[in-house]
Formats: sequence, C-alpha cells, structure tokens
Amino acid sequence: MRTIVFLGNETDPHLQHVREYLRLPVRVIDVSRDRLSFRLRPDASGYRVTHNGEELDLSSDSVRAVWYRKLSVPRLRPNLRIRPPEEHGSAVSAMQHFADMLPGMFDPTVFWLPTRAACLAAEDKARQLLVAAASGLAVPATLYASDAAEAQAFVDEQNICMVKTLAGCAPDGHELPTARRNREEVRFNSPLVTPAQTFQESIDVQHDVRVAVVGAQAAASIIEDTRPKHKLTPGVRDVRAGFAHGTCRAYPYTLPATVRQACIEYTREMGLPATYLDLLVDRRRTHYFVDGNPNGAWAFMNWQAVENTARAIASMLESGQPPWPMAA
Repeated sequence: MRTIVFLGNETDPHLQHVREYLRLPVRVIDVSRDRLSFRLRPDASGYRVTHNGEELDLSSDSVRAVWYRKLSVPRLRPNLRIRPPEEHGSAVSAMQHFADMLPGMFDPTVFWLPTRAACLAAEDKARQLLVAAASGLAVPATLYASDAAEAQAFVDEQNICMVKTLAGCAPDGHELPTARRNREEVRFNSPLVTPAQTFQESIDVQHDVRVAVVGAQAAASIIEDTRPKHKLTPGVRDVRAGFAHGTCRAYPYTLPATVRQACIEYTREMGLPATYLDLLVDRRRTHYFVDGNPNGAWAFMNWQAVENTARAIASMLESGQPPWPMAA
C-alpha cells in the first residue's frame, strides 16, 4: 500500500486533524529528531535512504504524496550535546543543510503539497503583493527598505503606518510584532541604513481574517485577541501576540464571492496547491491582502474551517494530484 509522507513534527496539530480523514498510512519524518542517512549508490543512480535504521523506498510506487509542512531545525536532538556552546549555531546550520537535501531523495514524479522550491518562491513578499493585486485583492501602500532616508520619507508621507520586520525568526522571547507608529515615533539615527523592514499604510481595521485555500476551496475565520484593551501593548497591531497569552479566538467568516475567488486565483498564480492568507477588512468592507504563507497555520481557525481544510488536504494527498499546474 502506498503511504503519505509527512515532513514535519509528529506533534504538529495540523497532522492530527488531517489524519482523521486519511485512509492511507502516514510516515512522519522529523529531521530535527529522527535518525537519517543518504548514501550515494556506487553508480550514482540514486541514494540509499534510511530513516531510524529502516531503508526507505521513496519511489512513486511506494509514496502517494508528500505533505511538506516544514524542514526547519529549530532545535537539536535532545541527545546531541554541543561543546563548546558557541558552536551550537553552526551545528543547527549543518543540520538545516542536511535537511535541505531530503526533498532530492524522492522520485520526482511524486506529488508534493507543496514543493520546497514553490514555498521558497512564494515567500517573496514583494511578489506576493503584486500577485495579490493582479488577482483582484486590495493591497496597502507598501515600502520594503533598508534605506533609512526612504523609510523616513514613507513614514512622513503616511503620517501613521505599520512597521514590521522582514526577519523570519528571532530569539525566544524577543519576537518583533507588527506595530502601529506615527511619524513622531519613527525616527532613524542614521540617514543611511536601517535593518530591512516593511512599512505599510495603516488600515482602519474592523477584522483580521485568516483564509485557508486548498485547491478550489477557501475557508475563512475572523481572528481576535480577546484581551481587554488596557492589557494590550500600546501600538502593537498583531493578533499573534494573543497566542502567547492564550487569548486568540476564531469566529466563522463568510468571504464575499469576489474575494473568495481572488484568494483562489492568488494561490493558482503563485503555483501552489494550497496557501494561507492574512487579510485585513476595513469598515467599508474592503479586503486588504497583507501576507501569504504556503506553510501557514490553520489549526487555530474556527472548528468548521479546520474540518473543511483538513478534509480538503486529506483528499488532495490521497489523490496524489495537484489542482492545477504547479510551480517548478
């Protein structure tokens, strides 16, 4: 029987939801914890791959589909001790490079949800905005800059804007949330350079909406941080801050038909079988696209959106077929 290979963490809540609807067995490969090896065959015809001591058959005869959640290495194996401590960073980097080799071990005809290459291409923030606008979604005025003079000019022009980092990670406890700042609060010490950041037009937001698109299906939820206003960090405009306090709540939301179709069109144009979008809805019911993530979270959405998304992902994995031509 063919299997579904899940590249991610065994405790990923998204896996637990989708497993409820899968009839095929699932093999989980967690590169940050499992034992893996790739041995090149003498005739260079391929690799012998072992996972926790067992040789794997990664051909299309054995693997129905690969669900690629994430091959990051946020932590090292508990039994791996790094001395001296300053070598920890290089050890994590080595493990990441090792993990990055894994996709090349699979039969190229196997369906991936999504491919690693498509994920990397889809993380281009500027491209996201261009594709979103071309797909029919509103986008806020935006500047990506490491030039402090350009950033200052944009902030002065907008008067009030949203400022967020372009960094993909930060030390635990030091995450940088999206913040709403006026031009008096944003002043750069040097006119030459600043850490690369995103500066966006401030929207009069009524709702933060997360949209899960899987093929031609789109499910949406309103996401709110339910803490009282006096407990919110002044200036922070980021519902993710509520996750740390356990105060994020999700409520059902029905997308207008034109917005729903635009979200699906965005996913198709990005060459992805599925993606997860963040929209801001203002008081005029304009839906602004602000971010897309091909490996985004959806398990925190309202139960009906979670169930529909899990069913759609399970169906796509078991079919082993993309909903439309995929990015290379």
